[in-house]
Amino acid sequence: YGGDIVTLEIFRILKKRLAIKIAQEHKHLLEEPTAQKEQKEEEEGFGFKMEWGTGKKKGAEKDVAKSIFDLGEEEEEKQAVQVVHLEGEGLDQIVNRAELPAWKDAVKTVLDYQNVIEKTIETTKPLLDFVIEKEKADGTYVDERQSKDIAEKIEDAIETLVPTKWARYEGKDEEMMLTARMIFYELWHEADRLKINLSKTRAEKRNVQSTLTRLAKYTGSVPRPSDWGKKEQEESEFVFEEEEEKQEKEEPVLSELTIDPVKFTEIYVSMEEMNTHVEEPIVAAIKKAHTLWKKQHEKLTAESGLIVVGEEETARAKPLKVVLAGNSSNLPIVQEKIREIFNEVSEEDIVIDPKELKTAVAIGACEEYLLRTTFGEEGAISYSATGFLTRVPYSIGFLDRQLELIDPVKFPHGFYTIFERGTEIKIPQNGGDAEDYTHKDVSEDVFLIHEHMEQLVIFADYHDGSPPKYLGFIDFTQPEDRFPNWEPPEHAKEKLVIRFQLLENRELRAINLRTGEIFAFAPHKEKWDERYPFSGFH
Repeated sequence: YGGDIVTLEIFRILKKRLAIKIAQEHKHLLEEPTAQKEQKEEEEGFGFKMEWGTGKKKGAEKDVAKSIFDLGEEEEEKQAVQVVHLEGEGLDQIVNRAELPAWKDAVKTVLDYQNVIEKTIETTKPLLDFVIEKEKADGTYVDERQSKDIAEKIEDAIETLVPTKWARYEGKDEEMMLTARMIFYELWHEADRLKINLSKTRAEKRNVQSTLTRLAKYTGSVPRPSDWGKKEQEESEFVFEEEEEKQEKEEPVLSELTIDPVKFTEIYVSMEEMNTHVEEPIVAAIKKAHTLWKKQHEKLTAESGLIVVGEEETARAKPLKVVLAGNSSNLPIVQEKIREIFNEVSEEDIVIDPKELKTAVAIGACEEYLLRTTFGEEGAISYSATGFLTRVPYSIGFLDRQLELIDPVKFPHGFYTIFERGTEIKIPQNGGDAEDYTHKDVSEDVFLIHEHMEQLVIFADYHDGSPPKYLGFIDFTQPEDRFPNWEPPEHAKEKLVIRFQLLENRELRAINLRTGEIFAFAPHKEKWDERYPFSGFH
């Protein structure tokens, strides 16, 4: 179980709490200006309250009686704005594309659903479940589709206030993509520090300690509308004397939106919250290790394992030890679950050496390579990458420069996406047909798909700024198999449709939905050796 997965869970908690904090700090954007509010209240109260014969509002004499010096001081105080000075690398590259109305909407959404967002931090239940609960409690529930729309709106609002998903801006807005990436790394490093601090101190909670200057700069970089900072004269059906001060409506100036990074240090992540989100995968990983450990206590033969131990040697054999490797071993929950699941192992046989945690990982990788090289061809050692990796870490698709000419936004750099990065790899336990695997249908509407194609080249895009990497090709010259008694679906009867399936170890296969023929994927051997599913592109 990798430490980065723990960091990712803390990162998600941190992002949600920061979005709530930003929304709270910008709550004033949703409030009506005081002057406008007072006028509205008076209008609703059947007009202004006037002093007879003066043409002025009630209490105006008191205002006139103020000293000119007092008025000057008041005006100076009114115009004074607290400016937050930010320093740090890359701040000049931070931009914010959210227009003020969209920013206000994101602030309102996060504030309206603050309790719902907090519940997703406290538990592992999905956001949608809590949205449905809230709607039913409020009496506003209609159906799941409406609730899904609201859940998506909440996610989008969080992303608007704290942008980290830089891939969504790729090929559309390079400056915003860079901004999101810089903020992502700023939050990621802080999440990693929080993980380490929680593990070492075993404290109940830890607060943010870094100065998140990039995020602070982003909050103050909302584009100015055309009338930003201009004083708008309020119209009135009443005519007052020239000396009367006219009511004004003011939008907040740019510097008022910049949050002081010190306020971000109020954000915290608790040990309980971290454990809640990592316990299930940690327990699953430890149980796998426990299964392997138990098998080593059984008598092994040349056919079933690697080692043949005689009766005398078995009697003299030392008990197997459990060695924890990697920095995740410092997590209290890992050590707790190890002792709980490996309850038959004595305390002295559970080895946790803080000085050798990283070294043990390197040694284990070398030994694994040696064992696979020596015994892998005989099948004595085998495992699937999907046992450790359940989602695709890159996008899979075609590459053709003509696609970029057709639509540079939809097909950046000429890349046509079949499977998005993060797509779940679904592997049926007892095999499966054309519907059971993760799949996507591509028709001849895409010019690369046609009756006479012989090979279709497949690429991987990591979305890291580098060009897509060649993975291999699908050979359409000769099908490797065919589904028996195949009946083409309706959408494949009139035109050619190819179904791409995502298989184990992130390989592909293609199915002609008109004929039921199955075509194999030929991986690039130099970069993707099928004997080593963790090598090459993954």
